[in-house]
Amino acid sequence: MAAAGPPPPPGGTPGPLDSIRCSFCGKRGTEVDRIIAGPTPAVAICNECVDLCSEMMAEERGADEPPDPAA
Repeated sequence: MAAAGPPPPPGGTPGPLDSIRCSFCGKRGTEVDRIIAGPTPAVAICNECVDLCSEMMAEERGADEPPDPAA
């Protein structure tokens, strides 16, 4: 797993997070707060996509639940 750190200084040498991109949105590791790499750097997901997926799953779960009779 790789976690994003602070961006490199202007004009600095690109670090390993510059080469890791989120497989979902394409943002570089330096453009997000965190990025989690899979078995290879070609497979990764950023914190923003994890949040979006989590929201989508919560909405889907809510749609599957029966209406609350007490409401």
